Amino acid sequence: CEGQQVFLSLSGGYDSSGLAGLLYYGLQRSDVHCFAYHNGPIRPGCDADVAKKQGELLGYSFQSFESSATQD
Repeated sequence: CEGQQVFLSLSGGYDSSGLAGLLYYGLQRSDVHCFAYHNGPIRPGCDADVAKKQGELLGYSFQSFESSATQD
């Protein structure tokens, strides 16, 4: 997979955090781009906040996207 960019939906939970760790420590990938979705403002300790901190800790780029989910 060399030469291919990796995009990881990072939520701050165990599964996506484990994948980020595997990419960084196991596969030694430095070209990972992380992203998360949030609904409303990003508050301390929310999923998007935790995901951003995890991505930055590993040196990965991070971007969050605000969702506009509506309920019927």
